[in-house]
Amino acid sequence: MVDGYRLVAPLGTGGMADVFTATSPTGEVVAVKILRAVAGAAPTCGREFGLTRAAGPDVTAPALAHGISAAGAYLVTAYLPDHRCATELAGDAMPADQLLAFGSALSRALATMHARGVVHRDVKPANLLLRGDDLRLIDFGIARYVDEPRQDDGTVRCSPSWAAPEQRLGAPETPAVDVFAWGCVLACLATGRHPEPDDDGAQQGWTDRSASRSTAPAALRAMIHAALAADPVDRPSARQIATSCTDQRTASRRRILSGFVDRGAAGVDRLPPLPTVLPRTR
Repeated sequence: MVDGYRLVAPLGTGGMADVFTATSPTGEVVAVKILRAVAGAAPTCGREFGLTRAAGPDVTAPALAHGISAAGAYLVTAYLPDHRCATELAGDAMPADQLLAFGSALSRALATMHARGVVHRDVKPANLLLRGDDLRLIDFGIARYVDEPRQDDGTVRCSPSWAAPEQRLGAPETPAVDVFAWGCVLACLATGRHPEPDDDGAQQGWTDRSASRSTAPAALRAMIHAALAADPVDRPSARQIATSCTDQRTASRRRILSGFVDRGAAGVDRLPPLPTVLPRTR
């Protein structure tokens, strides 16, 4: 038991905490994150609660409560059983239509979060939950408020494989670090492999070595390339990416519809049925 929350089963573990499904005192199924017993765990937990609430319930699993118990500092969030972790998408390159839908959903979530004054700083597949077009960012343990001055000991906290060059160097971080991570995630899904860094630390090499094998349409490929720029000022904003993805999806639908109309005009009486369920990506 953690302050009235009955732990049911482990959901995951990380470098700073363990997460469990639990039953609340009112019988609701929730997720409980218990931080490691280290100095500063209590204020860190309270800070994560505030940042999660600031990001908003349409961006993440809503934060419900936090506190300190005999088990340690804990954070309670809504449990999203119908969402699956984006790590399940790893493997073969994702089909172009699914890739564009994923990129659109992630960029919209980032744009909304940034507009509310929060930078996640740890965008990666393990921190993304997906159900159709509904994508949620989770784990705001190292998130910051936009323009917040650094008040820590200078230690670099990030997931290096997904972090922007300035983030790995401990330089000031802006919403552009999340945009860089968006580019890394999309490049990985488009090729089935993580982009390789160049000498300057940026993943520009993805464009030269892997883009030709990518499933990404040309316009999305260009946006991924821009997101992976070494200099944060050269990256588009999440809102610009979201707008581009929306335009691309609209154009794609129009092309499909135009194809149906053209076939009908040519005297095609019967079209093959559309699939009702998209294949799951391994």
